[in-house]
Amino acid sequence: MARQEIPKTYMPITREDLPKAVYEFVQSELDRVARLAKKATPLLEESGQPGWGKPESSLQDTHFKTFMASTPHFIERAAVANSPDLTRPPNMSISAYVHMLIDQKLITRDIGLEYIAGYEQARCSRCLLSAIMVTMDLTTGVIIIIGSIPLLDGMFDSYRG
Repeated sequence: MARQEIPKTYMPITREDLPKAVYEFVQSELDRVARLAKKATPLLEESGQPGWGKPESSLQDTHFKTFMASTPHFIERAAVANSPDLTRPPNMSISAYVHMLIDQKLITRDIGLEYIAGYEQARCSRCLLSAIMVTMDLTTGVIIIIGSIPLLDGMFDSYRG
């Protein structure tokens, strides 16, 4: 068979087309390439832009820094829904406000202190994704503990890109 008569889509790599040693070499290389391709595929936790929610997740298109800066607002909204006297004065720091919520027994000391530490770390760091995710989790936890679960509906909507 002349070379020009071989269809371009035909790849002569079957056992019948090649000598045994060549066939085994081609198969081992194809297996090696398949293993490399699998290793080269990014994992879901590695994909996406730093500082943004991962594609295909519930936080997709959420900008973490913007959301993180507003977490005190969500906590205050949940506390005020519980009692209007819990409005945060404009000159009160987030830390002092969370301590006030701890004193009022609306949140536990452990969760409150963990929220403050996570909030400060996320706010002052150069976009440490893990710290921001912890802060988001703690914010949700604080709001649930305060007892205003309906306030969580649409919580991320205004932070989507």
